Amino acid sequence: MISSDEMIRELRNAGVIFDEDDEMPSGLWLNMNDVFGYACADAEEIKIDEIVSIYAFWKDFEWEGVVWWVWKKRGKEPISPIRDAILEKIKRGL
Repeated sequence: MISSDEMIRELRNAGVIFDEDDEMPSGLWLNMNDVFGYACADAEEIKIDEIVSIYAFWKDFEWEGVVWWVWKKRGKEPISPIRDAILEKIKRGL
């Protein structure tokens, strides 16, 4: 099992998470731009204790797994093309 720091580094390098910047307060964020709304800047703040779960979804199901994780956390569906792609992946084993 790799450390949470290594998971964060890998997720950051893949563009899945980012740290604070000029527009976001300190913390770790999942990039959800254009996922839950068209032409919509969006991010989901995450806590360090959520990294293992997020990393596992990402490793097993790629981007769709991360979006699924946020979908369940928020209780809000992503836009229809993304929702449909995730549901199709679920049929195949997500």
